[in-house]
Amino acid sequence: QELTTGVCRWRAAIDTLLEPCCNRPLSAVDEFTLAALRVAMYQLRWLDRVPAHAAVHAAVNAARERAGDRAAGFVNAVLRSYLRKSPLPALPERPGPGASRRQLLTYLSITMSHPMWLVARWLDRYGFEATEAWCRFNITVPDMSVRAVRPATDLRAAFEAAGIDVVASPHAPDVLRLQRGAWSRLPQQV
Repeated sequence: QELTTGVCRWRAAIDTLLEPCCNRPLSAVDEFTLAALRVAMYQLRWLDRVPAHAAVHAAVNAARERAGDRAAGFVNAVLRSYLRKSPLPALPERPGPGASRRQLLTYLSITMSHPMWLVARWLDRYGFEATEAWCRFNITVPDMSVRAVRPATDLRAAFEAAGIDVVASPHAPDVLRLQRGAWSRLPQQV
């Protein structure tokens, strides 16, 4: 789930980082190979718990299984090209005062990974600060909400015993909110 939502959330930024490493436009790369590249790039750029070699290896193997040896070699070359760049390629930085409309739109659509048409509309209607805040909200990973399937289960006690902080949901009395990453630390019996 993390990989899928992460790739969807950061797709514009991911594609911007992949483009200079490819010897062809991303539109010319077959769908599965491009999906493998995007998942690996998300892992390389936004996840710190996956070593680079593991992300590359998984992407190469996935490409080999679905699209053959040539696709695997292409995925390996693109990802290794990205990793060899020093410093790693950067996304457009937040524009300062007096920036042009094009600079504002580039930052919002690429770095904040939102469709150009949408950020242009928001920028015209609400201004830069409000648009940036809304984009930031959209790309922030939400807390996870859980509730017990069996009414007698005391989830709060089980989570606290596992060292996991929980907060009661303001929207439903029997729902608890977990911080990002807490799910992987849950004991199996919870």
